[in-house]
Amino acid sequence: MINNINNNHKSYSGADVRRMAQLMVKKELRALLGDKNSKVEAIARKLSTVLAGAVLKEQKHV
Repeated sequence: MINNINNNHKSYSGADVRRMAQLMVKKELRALLGDKNSKVEAIARKLSTVLAGAVLKEQKHV
């Protein structure tokens, strides 16, 4: 998904990138940990912020 964001050659806002990353992270965490795990939301928020930062940094270099 991150490659798709960069390959589209569009510029996304930080909030948009963070939301996309959070959805992706939640989906993967739920698959690994199960839907009922209460830590999924907190972990997804933290990881999505890190992923969004990486994507935005990469967009500036493209």
